[in-house]
Amino acid sequence: PTSLDIERWKSSFDRLLHCAVGRQHFQEFLRSEYSEENLLFWLACEDLKEASENDVHYKTKIIFDKFISTSSPSEVSLDGRMRDEVIRNLIEPEKNIYDEAQRHLKFFQRIDEGNLCSPDLQEISKIFKII
Repeated sequence: PTSLDIERWKSSFDRLLHCAVGRQHFQEFLRSEYSEENLLFWLACEDLKEASENDVHYKTKIIFDKFISTSSPSEVSLDGRMRDEVIRNLIEPEKNIYDEAQRHLKFFQRIDEGNLCSPDLQEISKIFKII
């Protein structure tokens, strides 16, 4: 990554997530922490938001099977209430079906966007060698 990339990531975690190089490094970090599925779920949800109306039903099912289903090896950590809400919304899925689930991911909840005082961002910064 360039020094400009690194400065942008320091100022905004959202920028890191929207930068291909940043996501790649972050994914490597998450893989080492055994929580790569959180980022993969987030990416799949972002992809769903850009899907054509014809693909929404298909993509919501794939995301559910891969990340929400309790039988999935890549299950993300959602509470029962959130999982039940997603299941109810699968009847007539919309592009934003997983928005609240994205916000509730425990890993991402712990990150205070743009705040390098956050323990998670400090750790990520060390991994990326940006502090």
